[in-house]
Amino acid sequence: MPYSPTRSIGNARVDRRWYTNDAEDGALTRYMRWLRSRHDTRVQAGKRFAARYRDDRPGLMRTSGGGVFQTQNSAVTMNVSRAAVNTVFSKITMHRTKTTFSVEGGSVNDRELARDLNKFSLGLKEATGANKKRATRFLDSEVFGTGFTKFADFDDKITSDRLLYQEVLVDPAEMMYGEPRSVLQVRAYDKEVLKELFPDHAEAIENVEVPREDYDWMFGGELDDSDLNGLVLVTEGWRTCASDASKGVHKMEIGDLCLTGRKWTLPTPPIVSTRWSQEVDSWYGRGLIAELWGIQTEMNRLLQAIQMGMKMYAHPYVFAERGAQLKEGSFSSPGTYILYSGREPRVVTPTTASAEMFSHFDRLYQRSSDISGVSQLSMSGKLPQGLEGSGRAQLVHQDIQSERFAATQREWDDSDVAETKLMVGMAAMIGKMDVMVEGKEFLSRMNWKDISKRLKDRAFSVQAFPTALIEGTPEGKLAKIEKLMQAGLITDPVDAMALLDVPDLSGFVNRKTAKRRWADRVIEMALSGKKVTVDSNMDLAYFVDAGTEAWNLGLMEETHDYEDLEVLRRALARAVRISSMGTVPGAPPTLPGGAGAGMAGMPGLQAQGTPPGGIPTQSAPGMPVLQ
Repeated sequence: MPYSPTRSIGNARVDRRWYTNDAEDGALTRYMRWLRSRHDTRVQAGKRFAARYRDDRPGLMRTSGGGVFQTQNSAVTMNVSRAAVNTVFSKITMHRTKTTFSVEGGSVNDRELARDLNKFSLGLKEATGANKKRATRFLDSEVFGTGFTKFADFDDKITSDRLLYQEVLVDPAEMMYGEPRSVLQVRAYDKEVLKELFPDHAEAIENVEVPREDYDWMFGGELDDSDLNGLVLVTEGWRTCASDASKGVHKMEIGDLCLTGRKWTLPTPPIVSTRWSQEVDSWYGRGLIAELWGIQTEMNRLLQAIQMGMKMYAHPYVFAERGAQLKEGSFSSPGTYILYSGREPRVVTPTTASAEMFSHFDRLYQRSSDISGVSQLSMSGKLPQGLEGSGRAQLVHQDIQSERFAATQREWDDSDVAETKLMVGMAAMIGKMDVMVEGKEFLSRMNWKDISKRLKDRAFSVQAFPTALIEGTPEGKLAKIEKLMQAGLITDPVDAMALLDVPDLSGFVNRKTAKRRWADRVIEMALSGKKVTVDSNMDLAYFVDAGTEAWNLGLMEETHDYEDLEVLRRALARAVRISSMGTVPGAPPTLPGGAGAGMAGMPGLQAQGTPPGGIPTQSAPGMPVLQ
């Protein structure tokens, strides 16, 4: 039987090619309704996972007359699932990452462009609240298996929204391979908001009717008509093309009304996803709640049995002969005395539950820690005995915990890289958007046009790094600084003492590398043929070393004109002369080999006063004589 791109809903045929030019209006909505029937199991499971995290039993949720969600919780529970989720959430999200653009072997201008891209992307994250949304997305991935954040472009601005697990739909045939080309989103929007965004369709939006079953599937039948007043269900879809990004499609529909249809030129939809653990045959992930489901269910059953036993048998029973004359109400309060005649009454307190039930419960609690990778001490916020005063021991303990969650941490970092790439790509689509970034004084405004002019065909790598190099506790800080001093990265004890109060090393690194970065800038300017100034405030030793390498590289690979290389050569000669004086206040240490030593690989650049054979009078072929 030949393959057919159509699907069936009842007796109707649904064409899954909603993104083609000849697709009818409403094709996306009909395709959504077909997909919806294929995601019923996943959506119902998500509701159970949410109820388990909220500790709602026995029902999922119910609504009062005002539409406020209330829980049905009458039984005592020990929700290790929630405790494990919250503990892992704190462990992963406490390490905030910073996604940076970097370039290997680039010029100073390329590195400056990378820094501007870093500032621009940071400004985008601050404007959209992406960092907070990313933490929420990770929590959703623990509960539902996959968390989503959508980025939208309206009015030359980028916004971000959390997407619920039932709002994102993909084709079952595509999600088996993990990279679906079509992604759909279903969400209820306020009609007034839609009319402002699409004024040409204002009347149609006001009068559009959406079947009740669409809302019931989205909200689980928990909302009545008064709750849905003024809302309308919108289906939004993206289709990407691997071979040609310009063939991508973005469409929005309400029933048979098409609100917008445009090209989508980015390689991915504007939805960033995070997964707790990846399934082998699905685009959606598996959450921590699902992994602990069996153990939590058994623990709840045992707790209910123990609770019932406590209610029935935990109170003492008094056995007295029928002829005993006990006053009624003698046992109404503890510590009362009893008047009796005849034989003494016998007080018995039965066993509420067997010891095996309690031991089995403890074993299940331990197994829940083994499965989740979160120790019982971590759930209670305690350190193992003996680690309180040892920074090194805390670092070793943290390394063990980090290995357990290495894949989770990598997913956390990769999601930051993905949303950074997406937001920068969307800024390029908009073309003229601007954000507030860190400036020379306080804050300044940076426009994408200023960056795009310098981009051209430059390629940058995007990586995520921890924002702070120093650990959070005082013991951890001290141990980390000791490592840096042993490695020779910090040599001044004053700097080490200052770092104990500084959680981020960026300011320290910027100050310490300013001289070298200025030397790199002078080399770049010289190779561009610009006039440069060399003085003793520079890192002259580094300038001579790096400048010599740049001179040799430019001469060998013929990447620069002779005139530009000659400008650099003169600057290097000036640096050697300044270094040889030794009387300039604040002059750098003597160059390797002595002040009058020539520079290896660049013959003739020696200090003044050296014997003949030092700086040659003849420059490169065809160049003027160097005086």
